[in-house]
Order: sequence, then C-alpha cells, then structure tokens
Amino acid sequence: NNMLSSVVLLALLLALSHSGSCFPKIPYACSSEGRPWCDTHRPLDERINLLIDALPKPSPVTGVPSVLRFMLTARGAVGGGEDDKIGLPRYDWGANCVHGVQSRCTSDGYCPTSFPNPIGL
Repeated sequence: NNMLSSVVLLALLLALSHSGSCFPKIPYACSSEGRPWCDTHRPLDERINLLIDALPKPSPVTGVPSVLRFMLTARGAVGGGEDDKIGLPRYDWGANCVHGVQSRCTSDGYCPTSFPNPIGL
C-alpha cells in the first residue's frame, strides 16, 4: 500500500512537471519573433535606432504617442492588448502599482508587473 502510494505520487509529480499550464508563461523583453531590435547579433546602436524608429509617433491631436495614451490611464480604461508594432504589453496603472499587488497571472500565462507597497501609502 505504501509502495503504491509512492508510485502514484511520483506519477502525479511527473505529469505536473511536464504540464505547461502549471508554470505561467511570463513575458519578457524580446519574447516575440520578428522584432529586429531583439537580434543580439546586430550592433547595439543599430538595435536602439530600430526600436526608436518603431515607436508610435505622437498623435497630432494630443501630442502623446498612442502607446503612452493607453499605458498611463488611471485604470487602464483606454486602449488594451498590446501595441502591435513594438509588442509592448498594456500597463494597468491602477491594478499594477498604485494599490499594491492585486493581480495574479492571467489564464493565457501573462503576469502583471507589480511594485509591492503597503496599502494606504
């Protein structure tokens, strides 16, 4: 009986260790394909210029690039998803920073950036 329990436990641990859903996929810089500024074989100056050229240009109406407009809203109410051109995920300021850690990894494996702080500061 003890041996059977050990075998079942070992099988369960092996199954869980190979399951992609157990370990969240945390995005990081240059995790997307097709971003030339992520090519580490290119010179740094060239990579910087490629990234700067890919950044959205300021809107003639607001003077703020669209990527910043949706990143800097108080509760992330404007914009969403990610900027298609540079792959920058939306930053929900209200949920990710101001109120401490409120969020967990989402079902698609992305985890919010958080800056733990005492609530009420």
